[in-house]
Amino acid sequence: MEVSVIKLVIQAQKGDKDAFGQIYSLFFKRIFRYVYYSVFNRPLAEDITQDTFLRAFRALPGFSTRKGTFQAFLFAIARNLVIDHARKKRELSLELVGDLPSSEDFEDEIDAEREKQMIYQALAHLDDFEKQLVILRFFEEFSYEEIAQVTQKNAGAVRVRVHRSLKKLQEYLLKKERKDER
Repeated sequence: MEVSVIKLVIQAQKGDKDAFGQIYSLFFKRIFRYVYYSVFNRPLAEDITQDTFLRAFRALPGFSTRKGTFQAFLFAIARNLVIDHARKKRELSLELVGDLPSSEDFEDEIDAEREKQMIYQALAHLDDFEKQLVILRFFEEFSYEEIAQVTQKNAGAVRVRVHRSLKKLQEYLLKKERKDER
C-alpha cells in the first residue's frame, strides 16, 4: 500500500487535489479512530482529525520519504494535535457519545457497551503517552518501528513502554475484576 500512497503524495505535492482527496479517504478512519481513542470525545476528535489533514496538506511540500513513511507523518501530526489539546485542557473527557447500536440481541448490545466502557476506563488509567502507544500498537496495528517514527523515540524504548503500559492495564483490570466479584 505504501507504494501507491507515495504516488498519491507525489501527485498531491504537484498540486493534484484529487490525489490528496484519495489520501484523505485512505487514512481518515484510522486517524479519526486514533484521535477518538485519545480524547474520547467525538466532536473534538472530528475537529482534530480535520486539523490533521489540513496541516498535512500544508506540510506536503516539505514531506520526504527519507524522514519516514507518510502514514507515520500523518499520525505524528495527529499525535501532536492531541498533545496540544491535552496541554490546553488537562481534563480529557470520558464521554461516551452515541446511542447503543441496534441489533436483534439486546444482551449482546449491553455486553458490547460494557466492554467498550471497560476499555475506555482502563485506557483512562494510562498517561497520555502510554495511551497513545497502546492505541497505535493494538488498535492501529503499528509496528514498534512505526510507533518510533510517530513518537520520535527509539523502537527499543517504545517496546518497553508498550510492555509497561500493558502491565498497567492488566493490573487495573485484575483489580477491577476482584472488586466486581465482591
